[in-house]
Amino acid sequence: MLHERSDELTKLFKEGIEVACYQGTTELVSKVKHYLDRKSERAVIADAAYRRAVPRYSYDERMQLLLDWHAANGADGK
Repeated sequence: MLHERSDELTKLFKEGIEVACYQGTTELVSKVKHYLDRKSERAVIADAAYRRAVPRYSYDERMQLLLDWHAANGADGK
C-alpha cells in the first residue's frame, strides 16, 4: 500500500517495511515511479502488511474484542 504519511498510520505499520508512505505530490510521484520499477520490493512490503493486518484486524479478531469488552463490562456497557 502506498499511503499518505500520518502519525496514526506509522503507529500501526512500519514505514518502508509494511507500508510505503508519501507526503505531498512530489514524493507521491517519486514513490510511484520507485515501486513500479521494483516488483519484488512491492511484494515484500505487501506480504509484511498482510501478515500484520489480517490476523490482527480481521472481522473475527475485532468481534472477539467486542465480545470480551461486553463480557467484562456487562451488556449495558456499565
